[in-house]
Amino acid sequence: MTWFGTDKDKKQLKSSNLSMSRFREYSIGSLYNSAKDVFNKTITDVVSTYEDIASKTKEIIDKINVK
Repeated sequence: MTWFGTDKDKKQLKSSNLSMSRFREYSIGSLYNSAKDVFNKTITDVVSTYEDIASKTKEIIDKINVK
């Protein structure tokens, strides 16, 4: 439970700084970084798979051309 507002001397109530809404910016940044990491790993995996397929395909074509 937190309190928002000021006391009779216009001092901000201290518990308002501990409200969950004050931490939203950090969760969005964390979510963005997680999504970026997943995206980058996916791109790396796709490129690696493409290179593997291209290499195997070249090997097969080279064997066919030798015969």
